[in-house]
Amino acid sequence: MNTEQDILSQLAQSARRLRVARILPDGKLPWEWIRRVHDDFVRFVEEHGLSLSEISRRMGAGFSLSVISQFYGLEAPDQYIGDVDRIARGLNGWMETYLQSLEVPRPAGWVDTAIARRMITVIKNAVEMRSVGLIYSDAGRGKTMTLKAASQIYPQGILVRVRRSTRTPTGLARQLAKALRIKARTTQDIEDRLIDTLAGSDRPIMIDEAHQLTMPALEFLRDLHDECEIPIILAGTHQIHEHCNDSTQFFGQFASRTALRYDVTERVRDGGDTRPLHSIAEIRKIWQNDKVRLADDGAALLCKLANLLGFGGLRLCQQVIMVAAKLAEGSVIDAKVVLRVVRRLHGDNVSKSVMQAVDHSAVQVA
Repeated sequence: MNTEQDILSQLAQSARRLRVARILPDGKLPWEWIRRVHDDFVRFVEEHGLSLSEISRRMGAGFSLSVISQFYGLEAPDQYIGDVDRIARGLNGWMETYLQSLEVPRPAGWVDTAIARRMITVIKNAVEMRSVGLIYSDAGRGKTMTLKAASQIYPQGILVRVRRSTRTPTGLARQLAKALRIKARTTQDIEDRLIDTLAGSDRPIMIDEAHQLTMPALEFLRDLHDECEIPIILAGTHQIHEHCNDSTQFFGQFASRTALRYDVTERVRDGGDTRPLHSIAEIRKIWQNDKVRLADDGAALLCKLANLLGFGGLRLCQQVIMVAAKLAEGSVIDAKVVLRVVRRLHGDNVSKSVMQAVDHSAVQVA
């Protein structure tokens, strides 16, 4: 198995091992172990939105709806009538089997690049440490797709994309409550319910376009992190780093809670590192297929475009490929076609600026 290509599946399996089946002792289970399995089962049902009748159907003979319902409502050692040891062991094993049966689908647009793998690693470590993680870069580096992939690795996590209605503490709280199916009328009630629901849950909150959050909204996230001890991942432009450092007037305490920061373009911004952010091999892996064939000079030019800072990165290349594939009509896409598409998409003035930046780029793509 190729470790790089299967990173999502491997991390998903790792995430599952943190939260699913327990290694139960031999012999008759003491009440404390039965209670632990019961609590695991209740959380499992809530996190995965499964009905008890559906679980009964999946488990089959010996696990009727009545049996599972009684175990679900278990509160005291003498309450349950039946072979509680067998039921606890059966449900403990079934939860593990159920999660292992789930595939880890790659979200549409997932780009398996070295940058994406580093982002996933930051998210993984933030989750394991229950800390705050920051990921920031210019546009087109795959942040949004990576967060979507992470939300599938950690299905109990909450992914929110910031827009105008979610920039404030109230808007963000309502969006989180909606994701958690929490119904409340007042803002204070929503916040209280969020804390009650998330406290001790280890459920990661992942925020895309986090740089658009107002300072009070970031303070709300800080308080949520402190109250619930849950991991929070913030992804956006370099502004999110500026908002969360010690020099910020009202937000100096956030830095002490931030265990991980990944500045995607840091090593190339000063011009001292000529290694590309994205390689030609990655460009071919992303876009070359039965319908799209790239000439060597076409792939090299696309790679140069992808590595330009501030021009859209992989997003710009995606736009170019979509149009170039139609213009080429099955032929190989070379540098001339790529340049022609850039001019068509952005006009002469912008395309000249892009190509001048390509010509002056110090990045080595060979």
